[in-house]
Amino acid sequence: MGIYESVCPANAKVMITKFGTPPFLQKINRSYPIFTANDLDSFFFLFFDNMSSLLGIIAAMMEIGNIITDCWGSYCHADPGPLGTSTMGEYLGKWEDMIFFKCMPGIAFALCFGNLWYAWMAFKLAGYEERTDVTALPYGINTAAGFLSAYSVMLPLGFQYAYSEPTAEKWAEKCWQGVATATFVGGLFEISGAWIGPFLPHWFARAALFCPLFCIGFVWLGMVPFIDVMREPIIGAIPLAMVFIGFYSNNGKGVGPFGIPYTDRFQFVFIVGIGTILMWAGCGKHMASTEELWDALEMRAERYGGKNQMGAFTSLGGFSDVDKFIGIMLPVALVSFIETMENVELASTIGDSYNMREAMIVDGLGTCIGAMFGAPLPTTVYIGHTRHKARGATAGYSILNAVVYFILLMSGLFPIIYSFVDPISVGCSLIAVGLLICQNVIEHSHPRHIPALCLGLTFVIADPWNFDIRAVDTSYCTRSTARSLGLKNMWPGGGIMCSLMLTAILCDITDSKYRRASVMCLISMLFSLFGIMHGNNVYKPDGEAMIAGTNAGEGQLTIATIDEDTKLNEGWRFVVMYTIMFVWLALHGVVQAIKPSWIPAPIAGNGWDDDSKDPTISGYKGSKSVGETAAA
Repeated sequence: MGIYESVCPANAKVMITKFGTPPFLQKINRSYPIFTANDLDSFFFLFFDNMSSLLGIIAAMMEIGNIITDCWGSYCHADPGPLGTSTMGEYLGKWEDMIFFKCMPGIAFALCFGNLWYAWMAFKLAGYEERTDVTALPYGINTAAGFLSAYSVMLPLGFQYAYSEPTAEKWAEKCWQGVATATFVGGLFEISGAWIGPFLPHWFARAALFCPLFCIGFVWLGMVPFIDVMREPIIGAIPLAMVFIGFYSNNGKGVGPFGIPYTDRFQFVFIVGIGTILMWAGCGKHMASTEELWDALEMRAERYGGKNQMGAFTSLGGFSDVDKFIGIMLPVALVSFIETMENVELASTIGDSYNMREAMIVDGLGTCIGAMFGAPLPTTVYIGHTRHKARGATAGYSILNAVVYFILLMSGLFPIIYSFVDPISVGCSLIAVGLLICQNVIEHSHPRHIPALCLGLTFVIADPWNFDIRAVDTSYCTRSTARSLGLKNMWPGGGIMCSLMLTAILCDITDSKYRRASVMCLISMLFSLFGIMHGNNVYKPDGEAMIAGTNAGEGQLTIATIDEDTKLNEGWRFVVMYTIMFVWLALHGVVQAIKPSWIPAPIAGNGWDDDSKDPTISGYKGSKSVGETAAA
């Protein structure tokens, strides 16, 4: 997800009318230039946008390997147990091999496919409208969804397979297959958005639909990197100051001491450059020494340079684990294809009207193709089209981005780049992305829905503790252990589906839409019954343990039942809770219909463009798109 990526559709009715033009098999315009001088500037902008996302997500994936191996000996098991005859070093080595040998080629194919397809779409639009000033849609890594794949799919799978796989290599491979399969399933969901996407504004309030994105932006792109900066404040001081000035100063238009706007994408080079110099100068207290950094750089150059272990389709061996991530990928896919709708719509407002349905299908296909070759994260359209159009770019910058990233990721050069740059300053650039996501969601949600949005956020705030609370002995009902019980019921599945559904219920209650709120409660009851929400179910109905050796479930699909012996299953209690809420809200809906003088009529609209005409709402942005805000 790019730093300027959109989060809110501007006008759903307009989107529906543009789904089929230009035709899919439209002839290209052979007079359309393949590359111009303006494409070079746009290429660097898109290149660094993707680079910041990739470095941050790879750092998160590397951290997960350390988290899992650290937990094994401390509180997940009384002795090394799952390590078997291997050492922690061997496990970490295989984890790193999995990331650089197998994940990188998949990302290369995803970026290459999407960028080239969008370049082709630009050629077709140029032929359809008989002009040569068409700008291709930018395409790249979905940052927020990538962090979710790492922490909410790869992390729990890593814990699970620690107890079932006999070797370090098999353990890493199973985790890779699980997260790649999750990405593939998410891509299929994205493709489905080409047909169901236009109707979502009628089913959900805007704040509810974008609460998962808001949560990811706040927690994984904002809070977690900021905590890392607090660990190394000397290295993070100047990068963080640059991010803060660029985001907060002069309404987000802060300018550096050399006259370069902090919103310029080349600032990423300066931010990471300063942090990297300080890191190699030994300014980090809790980081590796300079000698250790050199050793790691030389090792990765020798081990990964010019090599990869791409295995097409072998990555999709994780369908047996689909029950563990289905509740995570569905809401993320909902957000992804709504973003695509907005970005394509925004491009049409400045002259490039692409086929909406084709763009949405291509987004999903790019994610699926990347997963088939091993990619652990999805891809999406960026909103930077506004900026590229203003610079006069054509399709060349997209083609160049495809070629350069294909070479970097297939040749083994990316591990060397990763070893050289400072992760703290990379995290600072991600903080800006997280802040922008949060600002955009809040500004483009209706003010009356913001309290609901904030409560939905709590589910994902609980997620980073999903590996810490394993140490808590819940047999004693102290204040801390009582709180841990609540956290365990919030984080399964990353808390993503809960953040979507609870926010939808609260938005409907805010709008006095009691009948629809009761339907949302009924859906939540069914989701809780089958583990899609609140899936803290340690034992299956037949008594088999979900994950041997652990004391908490991870949100797998199952039928939530009461386990008579241990009383550890929790999902069934949420079935009861949502059933009670369903009855209570349905009763309000009946009274509302019979006695409107007792309960006010529902508020019209869902906080989308249909509410923007209310002049009494101070500060509400209405249907103004996020792209317009960024371009202003």
